[in-house]
Amino acid sequence: MGFGSIEIGTVTPRPQPGNDKPRLFRLVDAEGLINRMGFNNLGVDNLVENVKKAHYDGVLGINIGKNKDTPVEQGKDDYLICMEKIYAYAGYIAINISSPNTPGLRTLQYGEALDDLLTAIKISKMICKRCTINMCRSQ
Repeated sequence: MGFGSIEIGTVTPRPQPGNDKPRLFRLVDAEGLINRMGFNNLGVDNLVENVKKAHYDGVLGINIGKNKDTPVEQGKDDYLICMEKIYAYAGYIAINISSPNTPGLRTLQYGEALDDLLTAIKISKMICKRCTINMCRSQ
């Protein structure tokens, strides 16, 4: 088809360890995985340095999230920090607001909270909004 991409992340403004191990479980019979990673990462500054060193000519998506210890009311700030730092390196940006491992994060998926978040990041790059699998299409 001639189209493909790599998506890296989820990355947060500050490093965080993620959930306690084990946090990835293989479902052999179902040929699947359960992911309870919790946005473990070395922070957005580390990610940017790694991306600068890499030589990838394809479409690079970067998935951003808020730190677990950032109050949900200030979550928008975490997305703005990440957005500003990765903007020049991303072919698209995925705004991860679906993790059940980040307290209150899913409240950013609806209504005014979602409108405020999307307005704040001034969408001028293609983004992918990551929601829970059980959201209905009308939401």
